[in-house]
Amino acid sequence: MAEQAALEPLLTAAQAEPHSVRPWNEMAELHGDLENAAAALHAHEQAVRAAPDDAYANLQLGWALKIAGRHEEALTALRRAARLEHRDERGSVGEASALLALGRDQEALSVLRNAVEQHPKKTTLLRTLINALEVRGRFEEALGLYASWLERTWSTGDRGYSVGRSGSDYAALER
Repeated sequence: MAEQAALEPLLTAAQAEPHSVRPWNEMAELHGDLENAAAALHAHEQAVRAAPDDAYANLQLGWALKIAGRHEEALTALRRAARLEHRDERGSVGEASALLALGRDQEALSVLRNAVEQHPKKTTLLRTLINALEVRGRFEEALGLYASWLERTWSTGDRGYSVGRSGSDYAALER
């Protein structure tokens, strides 16, 4: 009952603004809070239908599809998000995560390497690449990048990863 009351204004807003992703994203968040994954996924799909060129809507849809185990579809949405907003590394991290879930490790590592090159100041991204290499037993390669990560982390003052500010997007790659 309370769920329906919370959803009504969002549904009204979605009908009033058919090309707006905001009400759909809010519905997805509400459904997620209520642990209704199917409804959250549906809301993310509606957000992308409303605005197919919205990078954030595609990113959210991609992660929801990945969580649902629909990795090929997730890969498509996450690649679209990365293409639409190349300045945001989260699309590339999502793409790599979906590729890893599909067992396409080489492609995933290539995506991460490219993302590190495009976002050299994102030390958490470099650390994510290192972790992905370590998990796959590529220790020598990881060790080579580790010195660079330490240098960047301490020279920029970005010590966030070492105190746990890596974010859930990055943590998904470490599994």
